Amino acid sequence: MDTKSAASVRNDNEPLSKLEEPTTLLQDIVHGRDPAHAVNGLIANLARPDYSVTNLIHDVSDLKERIARSEPAKGRLLDEWVALDRVVGKCVVATTVSHEKFIESTSHAFCNFDQSGIIVSANQRMLELNPDCIGQPLTSYFDEPRKDLRAAIANGSYRPLDLLLRTRRGNAPMLVEFGKIHTDAGSGGYALLLDMSDRMQAERKALEAAPFGMLKLDARHRVVFATEKACELLETDLSALVGVDARDLLTSLNDRRNRRKVIREGIERRKGRGGEYDVVVKRPKSGQLTHIRVSSLPLFDDIGNFAGSIERLQPIDETVARDTLATLVATEVDYTLLYKDLIEVLRRFVEFDWANLFIYSPDRDYSRLVCTYGPQIQFESRWFPTPTGYKDWLEQADTSIADLSTFDPELLKSTDTQIGVKQGMRALVCLPVRHGGKPIGGLCLISKKPGLYNADTRLRLAGIMVEQALLPVLHLAERAESDFVTNLVQEISRIADLRELAKCVVEGLARFYQFHNVSIFKINVLGGYFKLLAQAIGSATSVRLPDGYQQPIADGLLGRCLAKGEYIILSDVKDSASDEARFYVSALASAGKLASSRSELCIPIRLFNRVLWILNIEDDRKDAFTPQEVQTLKRVIDQIQSVLERTFQNTILSQVLNVCPAGIVVTKHDHKILRCNREGLQMLQLDTIPEDEDLSRYLRIPLADLSSEPTTSTLIGASGAELPVQVSRFTLEEEYDHIVFLIEDVTDLKWSRNFAKIKAVLAETTAQARVPVSLLSSYIRRFGHQVEDEQLHDLTRKALRQLDRIELTYDRILVEYGKGSLPPAQASSFDIGGLIDHILADLPLLQRLEIKKPDTIDGTVSADPYRTFFALSSMLAYLLRCRSTADPITIAVSQTDGMVEVTMAGTVKQNAEAGDIATMVNTTRAEIGLARNAIARIAKNSGGNFRSRRFNGGEVLSLRLPAAINQR
Repeated sequence: MDTKSAASVRNDNEPLSKLEEPTTLLQDIVHGRDPAHAVNGLIANLARPDYSVTNLIHDVSDLKERIARSEPAKGRLLDEWVALDRVVGKCVVATTVSHEKFIESTSHAFCNFDQSGIIVSANQRMLELNPDCIGQPLTSYFDEPRKDLRAAIANGSYRPLDLLLRTRRGNAPMLVEFGKIHTDAGSGGYALLLDMSDRMQAERKALEAAPFGMLKLDARHRVVFATEKACELLETDLSALVGVDARDLLTSLNDRRNRRKVIREGIERRKGRGGEYDVVVKRPKSGQLTHIRVSSLPLFDDIGNFAGSIERLQPIDETVARDTLATLVATEVDYTLLYKDLIEVLRRFVEFDWANLFIYSPDRDYSRLVCTYGPQIQFESRWFPTPTGYKDWLEQADTSIADLSTFDPELLKSTDTQIGVKQGMRALVCLPVRHGGKPIGGLCLISKKPGLYNADTRLRLAGIMVEQALLPVLHLAERAESDFVTNLVQEISRIADLRELAKCVVEGLARFYQFHNVSIFKINVLGGYFKLLAQAIGSATSVRLPDGYQQPIADGLLGRCLAKGEYIILSDVKDSASDEARFYVSALASAGKLASSRSELCIPIRLFNRVLWILNIEDDRKDAFTPQEVQTLKRVIDQIQSVLERTFQNTILSQVLNVCPAGIVVTKHDHKILRCNREGLQMLQLDTIPEDEDLSRYLRIPLADLSSEPTTSTLIGASGAELPVQVSRFTLEEEYDHIVFLIEDVTDLKWSRNFAKIKAVLAETTAQARVPVSLLSSYIRRFGHQVEDEQLHDLTRKALRQLDRIELTYDRILVEYGKGSLPPAQASSFDIGGLIDHILADLPLLQRLEIKKPDTIDGTVSADPYRTFFALSSMLAYLLRCRSTADPITIAVSQTDGMVEVTMAGTVKQNAEAGDIATMVNTTRAEIGLARNAIARIAKNSGGNFRSRRFNGGEVLSLRLPAAINQR
């Protein structure tokens, strides 16, 4: 044994560099100084790594040799040698005893081994661990010797190694230090073993205190230790886990991608990098799939080598569920599919047979199923009345029922609850769905197993934020209803046919709400009955009414709805206390059908505040309708009423426009033509309106400058014909992007309408005047049908108009004017030029060419327009009938002294004879042909005068009328 271990007796406070040299101490002994001091100094030097007993003996031998050479006295020589040997002996004895006492007194195991690794000696602690260790290879006592272990035994270790020592009580964790010993007998080594069981126990206690399951793995990823939580999570015990490769535990699903992830993470631990990753583990007993988040931390030994890892196993099923629910809510817009996916997530946490999502009415008096899951049950009600005392039930902490069949008798009174119990419903738990802190609905999970739920079940559902995920489902359901109503409203707004409108409404409502029967009845007040206008059924079990079905107007809820003028709800036909039930008449029964309805809703549809139709909805469930749904349906009803009014107004508008004597053109704001009445099409010379036709190409005036005041312009028809018109522009109040143009033919502006009044006054003429004129009119009309020349057609048409005037106007005026039976004159301001143009337009084209007038005539007079028309037309007719040459008749208009004078001049036939008879003939001809006295009276009554004068071969007729006040 190397005596270097005598370091235990050295004064540790004294640095080695201050120790006296051994040769000096030996010289002190030779010179008789204190041997005790020399012995202590030599023992201290033996603690030096470079100084041993061998070095001490070598130094003593050298000193003896020097003494022998210098000491002649033999006796003294022997005394000095003996002193030196005695000191060496004391040093050897002191160091050997100290070493052995240290080895035996320590609590650590200690052994010596030779150069072959065979244990040659061991202290008592080592023998307690392994009594038969002496003579055995040291490596055989360590679990699976490693390469670094063999190197440490052969060469010594700079740092202790963590090893498992096989003992008679099992494997024990040891911190082992290896060292080399060099003696005269050869090289060997020692092993100092520190029992780490207490430290390991403390480490395990720390791991057990962790909130999640913890695993300790060795360098080969085998489980060294597992906490109780880890054993519960993996559904196994510690003895079955120790020694198992953790990579097999975390890939129990045998999923290739999952396994690659775990192996890749193991490589990262060997590189000294921690990490976190998620795996799905199949639990061996329950077979349940569990999501686990693994947080891994590598471990290293004292020399920095990878020694294993600590794995934290955190179950993240709730986290994964919350993330999944959030993703579903963010990506799915169909509430039925969203609900189905949400239910699949809930099944990982709670066992159930039914999952029903319901929504409350505004006052929570009723609830209705929005989405269902599980075996289908046909309940009696569509809206479930809330039992007494259960209005605020969802506000409680515990909303579970252990066994529905033995619960509150008040709840069991409901026939719907009885139906559920009969189908096997027992335990249930409800979770509220809130909006703005107020429950608007809830989720009800129901199981066939009684006692399955408690308050913790609701807490667990709340932990994965089920309520927050279900709120969008209800919102999407409401949005789906809103979108349906909006789309239906848009669809019916485009329908013009009333029967198609009714059909569209009933089919849409039946399809979306799946009501038993949806119908619209038309009211026939004169006939005294309701008549089926349209119907649709919403389920396979529904029965249709026969086409043409009628019902007396006073019968049933239809009659009650008509009488009250507001909607009627029948909740249950079997409710004897209901007034509506007493009025109920089964349309199916009266039609000979076997099926009947359980509840009914009637909503009136009005046209200008008069009930025109009634929407009738029937269902085979009771409590099928609530006032809340009526408000939703009223959006559809309001649009129906708008369409009815618009359709009715369009019909009236079309009829009014087509009988209007003026041309009506409706355009967009950019003057693109939308529609015309018949008169407008004739003025534009069109059969139909071309696409994107612009009104501005027909009128010689900027359309944007027009107003409601008439403006004179020229209209150019599609064939190029020009027509003088007056145009007025109006903007519709409701449809402000539409503009209405009123176009009137100047030639017919007022005169064609006003002469209808004169015809009414001049109802008769004498038979003597009418007979020859009627015969002449018949002849000309027949002649006009046979000729093909356009000019002759024009001549016959104008001739007939003149004959009509002669028959209904001219003669009658001559007869009645002297009797004073005409209506009193009504003076008004009018354009004299327009009146002259109107008179000329009535002449045949051939005669019109014989008249010469200025291009423009300025002058506005104040007189009776009817009488002025008669006077001017009589003056012109006289000159035309009495013409003696081909010279044209001239018309001129002048203004002087506030008077407007119309002058007509032309050649007339002269009577060659003279005398009283000739004078009488000329006077009679002027009176009859010109009606001179009548014209003079008209002029006088208007504040003007009339005169005629002859000139050489001709005659000039002048009518003077007062100018209008605003005329300058």
